[in-house]
Amino acid sequence: MRVRHVLPLARRKPGANRVRFGGARLWLLGALGACAAAGGCFLLDEFQRPRLVVGPMLHVGGDGELLAVWSAESGGRPCESGEVLFSGADGAPRRAQATFGPGNFLAARLDVAGLTPPILYDLHNPGLMGRIVSLGRPRTTTAIKRRGEPLRFVAFGDSGGGTNSQFELADRMAAVRPDLAIHTGDVIYPGGEAIFYKRNLFDPYARLFEAAAFMPSLGNHDYGTPRAEPYRDAFVLPENGPAGLTPELNYWFDFGDARFVSLDTNRAESKGIVSEQQMRDVVAPWLHGVLSDPAPTWRFVFFHHPPYTGGAVHKEPSQAFVRDIFVPVFDATGVDVVFSGHNHLYERTVPLREGRPAGPGEHGSVYIVTGAGGVSLYGELEEAPAYIAAFNDRVFSFTKVDVTATALILSQVDIDGVELDRIVIEKP
Repeated sequence: MRVRHVLPLARRKPGANRVRFGGARLWLLGALGACAAAGGCFLLDEFQRPRLVVGPMLHVGGDGELLAVWSAESGGRPCESGEVLFSGADGAPRRAQATFGPGNFLAARLDVAGLTPPILYDLHNPGLMGRIVSLGRPRTTTAIKRRGEPLRFVAFGDSGGGTNSQFELADRMAAVRPDLAIHTGDVIYPGGEAIFYKRNLFDPYARLFEAAAFMPSLGNHDYGTPRAEPYRDAFVLPENGPAGLTPELNYWFDFGDARFVSLDTNRAESKGIVSEQQMRDVVAPWLHGVLSDPAPTWRFVFFHHPPYTGGAVHKEPSQAFVRDIFVPVFDATGVDVVFSGHNHLYERTVPLREGRPAGPGEHGSVYIVTGAGGVSLYGELEEAPAYIAAFNDRVFSFTKVDVTATALILSQVDIDGVELDRIVIEKP
């Protein structure tokens, strides 16, 4: 008979193994719980961390002021508050609070008066428990110019189709490092819809907009939505236009030694807001007053419909109202260059005065059609008007202008970086 030796009951430690296992289990469960809590907090923090949706985009504001516009979300919801930390080359920090507006855009006014460019700025939005978080990286801009400082700007239009050509031309513009970009209209195709602003504007020009100030004008496609509401929601433009009319459609700003004026040439008779009669009776006198200021050395005007063009699609007579209403003001106030789009090509006139080539000793305005911004190309008439000095209807392109107090160099640059045309205009 085999006898098994069993530990006497009196000497056993009842539940000893169970107690030891229970302690390990509690420790393990505690550790797992801590990890889960930490992971949950991490995931929650990541979910709540603000993310940049569109922007930043810079605008020229009032005297010594830049505007930063962007959209961000946290936890899948739009951020309704934010701020910008910024400084000049001397490193003195400043702070600007953002306000929340239509289209889920935040806008902050940066008081850059007295700061030495380049300006370094960093966007911030609240995340988990209201913690303020930087949106990525600080950015740099030279979009502030004072009298006597040279500046570079680009002009283009008819761009917002989201095409590969638009993206390539956008990269080419960013590569020339402008301080300012002006747009001659048709910002968004096909009809100015809000859903296309990210894909057809903010994404292609992300590099350009974070470094250069962007100042647009309205095209006929932007009025494909009633009263161009998406356009008016996306941009925060100067409200210094004609009294009694919808603000931001017509405006002006100074940049370095130049005064720029943006006009809305879309008539109420053709889906616009301002009627032709209002353009004649209200906008034109306002424009004359703005351009009569003797302080700026240079005067530039930009809008959509060209008063002078040899384009085969939008022929000159269809823009006769622009020529009749606004060209006399350009002649009277000595406008140097007028930029427009609408025809998807590049054209440059000889200096014109009263519709004819300027004579010796007369001041004439040069009219530029820069509508080859990336959406499509239109042809030139087989026989261009005699006042057309240069044109290109074969490649996408933009206008680059370098300005000093005494001269400007205007060149047209294509999608491959090739210079298509160049002129120099000097002032005494």
